[in-house]
Amino acid sequence: WYTERELPYHFGALFEGPPGCGKTSFVKAILNYQRWKCREEEGRELRAGEHDHVVCIPLSRVKTNACLTKIFHTEKLNRHRIPMYKRIILLEDADAQSSCLKREEVSGKDDSGQSTPFEAIDVPADGEVSNKSLLQFMHKETKKMGLPLVGGMTPNQDPVTLSCLLNLMDGVIEIPLRIFITTNHKSKLDPALYRPGRMDIDIELTEAARDDVHGMYCWFYKLGTLAPEVVSRLPHKTMCHAAVNNV
Repeated sequence: WYTERELPYHFGALFEGPPGCGKTSFVKAILNYQRWKCREEEGRELRAGEHDHVVCIPLSRVKTNACLTKIFHTEKLNRHRIPMYKRIILLEDADAQSSCLKREEVSGKDDSGQSTPFEAIDVPADGEVSNKSLLQFMHKETKKMGLPLVGGMTPNQDPVTLSCLLNLMDGVIEIPLRIFITTNHKSKLDPALYRPGRMDIDIELTEAARDDVHGMYCWFYKLGTLAPEVVSRLPHKTMCHAAVNNV
């Protein structure tokens, strides 16, 4: 279908709402739908290799852009070879994950009157800077920034950035990608993360409505319906679905 229409194989979904309102359950239901559809329409169970695999990425534990890129581009994960088109990338509780999901603020100050770092190096008359002078300067600047020093200098650790994640999701290098993002507070995320083209659908899940509570109660106790006077006393938009399920 995608090939015929010359579209990239990409699907993104953002699920937002308070804790306990079914964001993760929604994702599980989508994953189980494939198994149900195969059983109902073809009368068989999924064969080996037909299952979709969820790759849950805890961004707070991914330290470098190189590591993040490897997760997106390497077929072998945890000793298993998983084709890219069989993966579903899951970023749970994105608002509580790494600060890289916030776009870095750009200072609006005019620094034109300030000297650049390299102007602080003593340049001899012949205009050539020795390796020793340059190394001493880099050592001094690195200490000033509070970076660790190993063997005199440490290469850039390349921490995970929002730009890297966005390019992996929807960059020049196209990869067959399905990505689900859940968040309690959409307003805390950078808008570039869920703009059209990266996220195809944006679903807000709220507290349980009265009809939801009614349906859950009847399903659990195998009842057809409740009396209207009972239904009218059920809570409406005051409890999350998880709380209703625990009652």
